[in-house]
Amino acid sequence: MITTIFTICSLRTNIVFFSALFTLIFAFGCAAGAFWNLALGHAELGKKLTIVSNIYIPLSPLPLFGFPTSFLGNEGREVLDLQTF
Repeated sequence: MITTIFTICSLRTNIVFFSALFTLIFAFGCAAGAFWNLALGHAELGKKLTIVSNIYIPLSPLPLFGFPTSFLGNEGREVLDLQTF
């Protein structure tokens, strides 16, 4: 629930943070569903949801890695363009 609120609030700031938090909503939902089904005794569905949540959680911060590198790549080009004119 709190991740959804953070996701909506981050849309005002940055699309990169929005995309990272948006994938966490699915990861936490799959993890909660996995533990719920395991508690009810549905082992096969719980196992599948655990695998899906374990895929989403490491992939969620990937948009954050491209954020600083976009600044580094553009600054070098702008300085080079200013020096040639």
